[in-house]
Amino acid sequence: MIGGFALYGASLHHPFVELDDSVLIYENPASQSFTWKNVKTVFTTYDPELYIPLTLLTFQFDNLIGGGQPFVFHLHSLFYHILNAWLMLVLLWMLTQSRMASGIAAAIFLVHPLHVEAVLWASARKDVLSSAFFLGSIILYLCSIRSKNRAAYFLSLLMFILGLLAKVSIIGLPVILLLIDWLEKRNFDKKCWIEKIPFFIIALVFGLIALHGKSHFSSLPFSTLALIGAKDIIASLQHFFWPLELTPIYAWKDPITIRSAAFFLPLIATLFLLIGSAFSLWRRSFIGGGILFFLVMLAPSFFNLIKGHDYYFTSDRYAYLPSIGILLILVTILTYLHHRFTGQKIFLPLLGSVFMPIVFGLSFLTLRQAAIWKNSETLSAHAAAQSPQSRVAHMWHGNALRDGGKFEEAILAYDAALLLGNDEQIHYNKALTLESIGDIDAAQISYEHAVLIRPSYALAWINLGRLFHAKGNLPRAHEAFEKARSADPTMAMAAYNLGVVQAEEGSYEAAIASYQAALKNNASLHDARVNLASALLTIGRLKEGMEELKRVLVEEPEHPIAVMLRQQLQERNVWTTE
Repeated sequence: MIGGFALYGASLHHPFVELDDSVLIYENPASQSFTWKNVKTVFTTYDPELYIPLTLLTFQFDNLIGGGQPFVFHLHSLFYHILNAWLMLVLLWMLTQSRMASGIAAAIFLVHPLHVEAVLWASARKDVLSSAFFLGSIILYLCSIRSKNRAAYFLSLLMFILGLLAKVSIIGLPVILLLIDWLEKRNFDKKCWIEKIPFFIIALVFGLIALHGKSHFSSLPFSTLALIGAKDIIASLQHFFWPLELTPIYAWKDPITIRSAAFFLPLIATLFLLIGSAFSLWRRSFIGGGILFFLVMLAPSFFNLIKGHDYYFTSDRYAYLPSIGILLILVTILTYLHHRFTGQKIFLPLLGSVFMPIVFGLSFLTLRQAAIWKNSETLSAHAAAQSPQSRVAHMWHGNALRDGGKFEEAILAYDAALLLGNDEQIHYNKALTLESIGDIDAAQISYEHAVLIRPSYALAWINLGRLFHAKGNLPRAHEAFEKARSADPTMAMAAYNLGVVQAEEGSYEAAIASYQAALKNNASLHDARVNLASALLTIGRLKEGMEELKRVLVEEPEHPIAVMLRQQLQERNVWTTE
């Protein structure tokens, strides 16, 4: 525990980063407060593609006790990381009966720089949280089969469910339990298989839920998935044993083909790992168990390496839980050596002289890696430098620079991203930056590029319509807001802006319908309700208009336009307080 706080203590004060923290935490209404409505939302929606309700509930808790301060989020995630190191120590000790070797492995797990992303990235809470329940489930399962404790068995099932609610990536746990049965030399009789049925059923249910959120991956050829999965396996092993130049983005721009050495060699190496694991497992060796553990727990990440038209060959946080398999192999080797050289006084000092420098060296690399996560600008700059072919990395860097007020530098980052590929999000973010420096015409062109690439880009249509409206071009503004509303009928701002234009065109009935549509999707959009009241009053529907106006004044008594309309009605002696 002391080691964890010593390594990460200074990093607890880091702010949120632009990389998904806005989507999941500080701009996500479902994470802002603990209410029944928000609880219902997190259990019935995706994030947008992962089903992680328990993770989002922990964000609600952090907001409740910390008022949205990043320190609380980082501290909470660090707690899970430290807990996972302890749980891993217990699990490895239960499996190998070597406390010394398990302690060394737990120390390496705690200080390894490959885990910095999972610990310091607030949005990666799902990885450390699901891992805690995963490890707890296995420990309880071991207790149940060794002591015939039915309560421990059912608690193990509960832990598995909670872990899946945090992140579905632990779906391979039933296979790991079968692996443990094999290593424990249990008989694979009817009772053994019946015990696994509930685990497999639960895994199947959550697997179907996960596939629904990632339905766009269904058309990927198996060969592509296998090749990029093999590269993920070898890259994760490389980063574990040589944790230098780690970055949040490992982009791949070249063709994914078996004819490329970049994929052929990892595929061959993966096949050798599988063969070695099978041979070792046949002898019930923990070395084979460690290899299989690593492969099974890394496999779910293969589906996360392809996002839209962008390909990635690994991610640090995906190796967080699988790395325990590598450490199981280490414990097995150390345990063998300890037994082999029992009685020789030189063994323990020699062991310390080897592993103490390793632990300190890894700690130094972790401190250096943690500094990269200092803020969005340092993180995105590092990602763009380490993965210069990633347009996403350059776009994130542009966003970070824009948020820091460095608009000219941000535009250069967006241009660098666009050189790597035409992308509607990059054009959209560049347009926002151009607006910030007052270059409205250039911003308009960038928004037009965005909607040309993706005609259903509602936000880009709204901003484009806003620019046309500012220029007094009502027909073009009307058209843009109509397309925004057509692209996303649930977006309140699209209907609201359309209503504004319709009212200026004199189409008050149409404007009223638009304002009502906006309020249906967002009842707290007071500007829409004030405009609705104004439109109703304009066409003589005084009673309805005053009802809407009163509702605004109850919820926001100082709303300037609402106050002005009330004053006008009072001067006309038509305002009633009923």
